Amino acid sequence: MANVVNFNPPAVIGDFDQNPKLKDDWNQFISNELRANIESLSDPNGEGVPPEQVCFFDPRKQPSGQAKTASIMWRGFPNILTAKFGKEAYKRADDPVQNIRIQDEYLEWVVRRDDASGKIKEIIFTCESPEYWDKISQDKDLLLQLYRKYASPEVKLSDLFSSDGTYKRNNKWNMSAAIHLTHPANTLGAEINIAVRSTVLRGSGTPITNDHALICCGAYGAPNRNSDPKIGAMVNEAVRNGNWVSLRDPIALYISDIDSSQFTKPDGSTITDFKTRYWNVIRGNAEDGMILRASLKVPEDEMFENKPLLVGDLLISGDPLLHGGQVADTIDVGLYATIVPGAPKATPIPCRFKCCPDGVFPNIDAIVDVEKDCGSIAPASAAADLSQQKSVTRSLSTR
Repeated sequence: MANVVNFNPPAVIGDFDQNPKLKDDWNQFISNELRANIESLSDPNGEGVPPEQVCFFDPRKQPSGQAKTASIMWRGFPNILTAKFGKEAYKRADDPVQNIRIQDEYLEWVVRRDDASGKIKEIIFTCESPEYWDKISQDKDLLLQLYRKYASPEVKLSDLFSSDGTYKRNNKWNMSAAIHLTHPANTLGAEINIAVRSTVLRGSGTPITNDHALICCGAYGAPNRNSDPKIGAMVNEAVRNGNWVSLRDPIALYISDIDSSQFTKPDGSTITDFKTRYWNVIRGNAEDGMILRASLKVPEDEMFENKPLLVGDLLISGDPLLHGGQVADTIDVGLYATIVPGAPKATPIPCRFKCCPDGVFPNIDAIVDVEKDCGSIAPASAAADLSQQKSVTRSLSTR
């Protein structure tokens, strides 16, 4: 695996081909994110890791050794919604709150229904970062061209920008067509931050190995998500085993695959051509597991019992397909890491934080200072409006 020279756009997609400056800007954005986060590891006000024990490397300066790729994947339906709403979670997840999709596992979707029957006719999924589209917005002609291609020919520039000229991430066309992610926690900066901070060994003496205990100790993400603990656990295990770790270029969040075995026709019969005719990759590529945007839609000519077949007629895990979240629960989302042997031996950092059960939803945890008494914690984390729930991670670079 050769050193990276310049960082590619997600899935090496060709949006920047007609404007090379945007490609340079994207390279600089990724460079800044990595640099700031890596520097924070040895900062006494950050993680405080001795510089000689930092095990995350810049892909442009890969250590010598036999590198391999690690696939870090999780299911795309929000675990916190299941914890909070139980059987109602699928229904709740489909509806935005305060112009934000409450789908916080780096996968978001919109459901389109048939006007006559109310059944689902299409579900569009995206894992594209808002930061990427911020860069595209610097070229207004390109932004408008892409929105008209993927959202609607009716899109106007005035729909996409605020009165002060800034790009409106949660504009009406993004909300209706799932162009890119909208939840405050679903950012590429958060992914990079979690991956970098997950390389820190934690604990007093013996390193912590449990995924939930790790994230509670380090506060590098949200403990109730599927994604953050999974990233933390796999990256941290690689470091405990003596490896250097980085993110593989092109650095992005990806839809890796969908479990087609869970879908059947209304009579329970197998859909043998599901991935070639029902599952449509819109952006990115499926062969390399780097899908950026996709949709589930029954082909126009597909009939069942002499009637047009809709997505809402299908069965999923034997149940009627009523909500987009049911499909999200079959989709693998994630990132790709590069692992190289020969990293320095690291010393665990004592825990500065811990988890306490929420006062309203005891199966949901809040991260607090390690010295705090759990009994004194106000039930704010889970009881708060989910649209305002933000990851504790942050983007460190200056944009």
